[in-house]
Amino acid sequence: MPPNIIAVGAVEENEGPTSRVMFEFDNVSVVQLDNYANDGYLKDFDLNDDYPITNPLLVKCKDFVRNIYKYDTLPPSKEPSEFKKERNLLMVNTQPIYFDKDKFEIRNDAEVALNKVLELLNKYPKLIIEIGSHTDSRASDAYNLELSDNRAKASIAWFVNKGIDPSRVFGKGYGETQLVNKCSNGVECTENEHKLNRRTEFVIVNPEVLKY
Repeated sequence: MPPNIIAVGAVEENEGPTSRVMFEFDNVSVVQLDNYANDGYLKDFDLNDDYPITNPLLVKCKDFVRNIYKYDTLPPSKEPSEFKKERNLLMVNTQPIYFDKDKFEIRNDAEVALNKVLELLNKYPKLIIEIGSHTDSRASDAYNLELSDNRAKASIAWFVNKGIDPSRVFGKGYGETQLVNKCSNGVECTENEHKLNRRTEFVIVNPEVLKY
């Protein structure tokens, strides 16, 4: 779809012939406006596909101003992607869900992220997701591995209870082996920093089924 440009400029005096406003890409005229909206402002217009929106746009008005004003056109804003690349993994583009210390119960504040993942599982019927669960570095390695496994199981159970086939969501507990910050054994960290490691993330196993 061609980009849409909105030209805005107030007409303070409207006696005499209408000024012609010329829009150019690389010294090639692409659009000219000979009339204005009823409120005295220039109107919006469409560009054709031959002129990339990354090129500079020149706006000229003969006998009106001596200067040529140059504007850089910007691409249209995009909706946030459903997926993101993080640590060389394709994941659902949402925040991880977090857990209280030494707990594996799903918290109420996890509902937003879980529902987004659920929506994608319903949208892409062949999508398979690995639920990767983690802990902070406190406690022993063995304890944290078991705790993270329980967090993964709790997350899987949430989706199964929503009607998702268990074959499409499988979990793995990583314990404290994949910390997202410096808070490894013996490093002094705040509680909030430790919290960032007590998480479950949603990794796409078979991205080839996605059509996006």
